[in-house]
Amino acid sequence: VLGTFLCRYDYDFEVIHLTKEEQKDWDEITTQIHRIFSIESSKIKALSKEQSLFSKNIRLKSLLIKRSRILKNAEEKINCARRVISSRYPQEGRWIIYCDNGMQLEKVARTLVDNNSFINLLTYHSKMDSFSKEAALKYIENRPGIIVSIRCLDEGVDIPSVDGALILASSTNPREYIQRRGRVLRKAVNKRKATIIDSIVLPNSSFANDNDPAPMIQSELARAYEFASHADNVDVTHRLWKLCQEYNVDLNHDSGLSFLC
Repeated sequence: VLGTFLCRYDYDFEVIHLTKEEQKDWDEITTQIHRIFSIESSKIKALSKEQSLFSKNIRLKSLLIKRSRILKNAEEKINCARRVISSRYPQEGRWIIYCDNGMQLEKVARTLVDNNSFINLLTYHSKMDSFSKEAALKYIENRPGIIVSIRCLDEGVDIPSVDGALILASSTNPREYIQRRGRVLRKAVNKRKATIIDSIVLPNSSFANDNDPAPMIQSELARAYEFASHADNVDVTHRLWKLCQEYNVDLNHDSGLSFLC
């Protein structure tokens, strides 16, 4: 599909770490997940029933969602946005910054305005009226600038002139991150290549307990590897594999229920 319907792209990533408090919350939730899983796993006779465990145990589902939000809303992502835009945003670029929720969107927009007065910055979210949404899309289609957005920009919006994205919040759902990649890779006049920069959240440097960091690393790096494997700069995959080795994570190993642990 790339090269026919979509343009080529370069992929890169920024590594950020959980704060000590975020790491503490992650560890506590993971311990609870372990406890539930150890009780419920005896009821599972086959890996094909993985989804059944997830859907029937409301407490487990709630904990997994709560834990994933720690990654999506990691405090350091705000500094990551400031750093990336200050150093890597091209003067004539048309970029999207994907955020997880309204609070994160506001924090990102505020820090970019405070630190980059030269940037034309717009926001796009579900609380905007139709006229404001249309005006924002029309602006970015015709002029350089950045749209800070949340999920409502994923479907049904076509802005082919966008040539870059900073992904601060994503999920392990392939449909979501493939949609977001496609949003940036639409072909347009004079658009030869796009840039995608991902944020990868890793454990705090003080991490030291019985909880295996693999689920955190695996969910982040699996998405990153999908982006990197189709990029022009395939050498970025070597950096990802180094992270895998550092944290003893095997992306080729599908352990079924490993994301729970």
